[in-house]
Amino acid sequence: MRDMTQKDTFTKRINYEYNELDTIAEYLEEAAADGWELTSKTGAIWGFRRSNPRKVRFSVEVVDTDVTGDVLDEFIAFCEAGGWKHAFDAGNIQIFETEDMEAEPIHTDPKVKLELVHDRCKALRLLLPAALMVILGLMMKMAYFPLRIDLFADFDSLINLAVLPLLGIILIASMAEYLIWYRKAKKAVDAGLSPIYKRTQVSRILDVLLLAILFGNVIVGNLLGAAFDEDWPFFLSLVAVLAVSIMVFWILFPKLSAKYNNSKKSNGGLFAIVVIIVLVVSVFVVPKVIPDEAEPKGIPLTLEDLGICKTDEAGHYEWREASPFLMRYEGGDESQGKAMYYEIYVTDYEKVYDLAVKYWLEPDELDEELFYPDDIKEMYNYKEVDEPAFGAETVYYNQDYDRWLLLYPDRVIWLDTPEKLSSEQKEIIGEKLTGEL
Repeated sequence: MRDMTQKDTFTKRINYEYNELDTIAEYLEEAAADGWELTSKTGAIWGFRRSNPRKVRFSVEVVDTDVTGDVLDEFIAFCEAGGWKHAFDAGNIQIFETEDMEAEPIHTDPKVKLELVHDRCKALRLLLPAALMVILGLMMKMAYFPLRIDLFADFDSLINLAVLPLLGIILIASMAEYLIWYRKAKKAVDAGLSPIYKRTQVSRILDVLLLAILFGNVIVGNLLGAAFDEDWPFFLSLVAVLAVSIMVFWILFPKLSAKYNNSKKSNGGLFAIVVIIVLVVSVFVVPKVIPDEAEPKGIPLTLEDLGICKTDEAGHYEWREASPFLMRYEGGDESQGKAMYYEIYVTDYEKVYDLAVKYWLEPDELDEELFYPDDIKEMYNYKEVDEPAFGAETVYYNQDYDRWLLLYPDRVIWLDTPEKLSSEQKEIIGEKLTGEL
């Protein structure tokens, strides 16, 4: 263990599966020998307080969810009658210790213990991952296929698209790792031996990968997404919430629990209260300190620019999102009973550019599910026309809806105007919508 001679308490993240509890017992024995006593458990973070060095054995036992109250007291009394002192209550696991190095194990029948461990593991190591695999598959199908252009501007979605398959691989590997362990454990029991309930190197790697993917997805996806969108108020709000969460849940609460908790029980109830308080602060306090929306830059093209009518800023609409591959901008002006809308896709990547063009010229599966065939035919009835006034390389026009699709070297622009456009208005559009957004 680390040299912590100057400390009175310390905390350690100890994640575990129910078939790996001997690993915890070994760690607790090492800690006790170094003069540390287990005093708290906050989620996966265990807290220790300075005590006298002791040479003891630990036994970490799984109990059924219905083993509570008098039933749990009877189990504890049974263990203490066998020389095992109750050391800590962690809910579904109970921890015992003894100074007798030759004391009989609490479970003398390897078959009974294996059945108990397997009953607990089936739900967490097999059924839950299998259910998550189905959910992940449905999410991938519904959210990302067929691939749509808006996906490439959403950094969080791009992260998910990369992460979800990796998460699926980790779940499959976790299920396989457990099934291999269970097969070996059954063989050991059939041979009259006790299985090994210790964490394997594969399990450690999967634990680290899962933690990195889950937290990395939330932190990296949202923070970088906000940065690319230039939504600095949301960026700062997220940083504030993350900082408070790490300080409270990872540092402050576990350390205080390690120092002052004397109940010898995991503090799940108090932890839940703290979670609620932090959530309330995040939802109601942080937005008041930091604005929840970025200051609008102003739409690049208004109805007044085109001489159609006087514009009203209350009727302006703009929204943007960005990733390293695409910047997508939506703008609109609803003034004096007239409306104009446009979407702009800026990219340096040829395949993303082609996908943006295809998005407006060809219907996909989602359109076929939402609209009637005749409506789809009209919506995508774009014809290439010769309109040099826009200054675009290629121009498409939909006369059924009076909509335009303008192709410039670095961007694709879709435009819906309230009336026919003059050559002068087309030149204004080409100038206004091809500048910096």
